[in-house]
Parts: sequence; C-alpha cells; structure tokens
Amino acid sequence: MAKISNGVLEVEVSSKGAELQSIRKNGVEYLWQADPSFWPRKAPILFPIVGRVIENKYTVHGNQYELGQHGFARDMDFELIGHSASRVEYVLNASETSKKRYPFDFELKQGFSLEKNIIQIFQSVKNPSAETMYYSLGNHPGFRCPLSEGHFYEDYFLEFEYPEILNTYRLKDGYLSDRKVSILNGGNVLPLQHSLFKEDALIFQRTEMRSSWIALRNKHDGNGLRVRFDEFPWLGIWSKPGPFVCIEPWDGVTDRHDHSGDFTRKNAICQLKPGEQKSYSWEIELF
Repeated sequence: MAKISNGVLEVEVSSKGAELQSIRKNGVEYLWQADPSFWPRKAPILFPIVGRVIENKYTVHGNQYELGQHGFARDMDFELIGHSASRVEYVLNASETSKKRYPFDFELKQGFSLEKNIIQIFQSVKNPSAETMYYSLGNHPGFRCPLSEGHFYEDYFLEFEYPEILNTYRLKDGYLSDRKVSILNGGNVLPLQHSLFKEDALIFQRTEMRSSWIALRNKHDGNGLRVRFDEFPWLGIWSKPGPFVCIEPWDGVTDRHDHSGDFTRKNAICQLKPGEQKSYSWEIELF
C-alpha cells in the first residue's frame, strides 16, 4: 500500500489495480469503502473494455476471446515505478496471462498526485507492438454519500458545470440500447435519489453536453467533491440502493445490444498505431 499526503489530503493506493483505497480530508473519508453488501469495490480502472462485450466474448482478426465485465486490469498487480511524498505511479504490461483474454501488447500506467485539495489522476496507454492496438479505458470511483452522520442520500445533488439539455443512453441487460431518456431540461442540478439508477447507470456522451465537471454536493452545507473529466468522451454515473455514488470518466462504452462481436469495430473503440501512446488526466477536488 502506497500512501501520499500534502498536509491537506491523505490518500492510499493499492498495487492491485493501482486502485485508490482511501481519500481523506480533515479526517473525513470521501472514498466508498467497498461494503460487499452494496458494492465490493472502491475505484477500479476499466481496461481493456468499459462495460461488457456480447456474452463476454469477442473476436480479433477471426480469433475468439473471452473477457468479463470491465476487463482485467482492476484485478492485476501493477508495478510501483515512482513514489514521493505527494505522488505515486504504477505500470501494468501485457503478459502471457493477459494475452489469453486480450491479444495485444500494451503498457498501461496510472498515477496520482496531490495539489492543495485536488487529486490529479494521470493515465496513459501505449502500444509497444508492430500492429494496431484496440482498447477502451475507463474509471469507476465510488464516493461515500452521505459523507457525514446525520445526513441522508437524498440530501445530496449532482451539479453540472453549465445548464444542460441532457438525455441518458439506457442499458438493456448491460448493453447499450437505442432508447434515450431525458435527465435535464435546461437546468444544472440533478437531485440524488436511488430511483435515478433503477435501469442501471446514466450514460452521457460528451458531444451532447457542455459541462466538463460534475460536483456532488450536500444541499445543507455544500460539502462534497467535484470530478473534472474534460479529456474523456463519455461519462457514467451509477449507484445501487446504498450509501455511495460513482462518477465515471470513460474513453469507451459498453457494447451495443446488436454488436457483431468484432472488437476492431466495437462502438467507441480506441486505436493506437505501433509505438503510439495516448495520455489522459482527470481530477477529484474535495471541499
């Protein structure tokens, strides 16, 4: 377990999945603590897919592979490659084990650095091979809600950076359907209630929204956090009936319900040519 701090924030990160384990400010834990009776994870990285492929199977160049929801990186041991008082970085490389489920060579890095009350998350995917690589990358951090005793889930709301006219893509059996439902009609505040997620996650495409951040706030005292995701083309928001909510920047999305299974033609799939690398950054600000 790696610990970093800067006098304002205290953060812990595990080598398994390079996953956040704790985010504390003024003694308050902001990160969901993986109560298995609700959701047994904290902030998994999603790679090499976001969501699901049809029946957990897909093909690449005519060969079939099996891959579970959200891929395998969240369950792999990353190598620690950098650690200072307020910064930590990990790397995961392709292996014989990973190639049984995902045939591409890759280098996946994830790191965290602290600046005042902000956690900066930096990620990169590199293709070290001589063939084009296909992948998706996503983030799935869960946050405690409520953050303090005496408050309730319904005391919180989601605040978008700008007023939005927003529709969410609906899922059917875990796959992207053709149905969309209105979520915001010119406002920027979405009251939090569990009924929002009765049909699974809310899924937004960034080309259909103006905002580059969303805040989770308590309507009584304003306490909460802000997630800035301007480098990601998709955003998911998800919860189960329980005291947490996830705000998820994605570069990729679950399969469409009618997808053929060809991974190279997967909806919103990313490509890297030989030797190419794509870098990402996003932020969690606590207040």
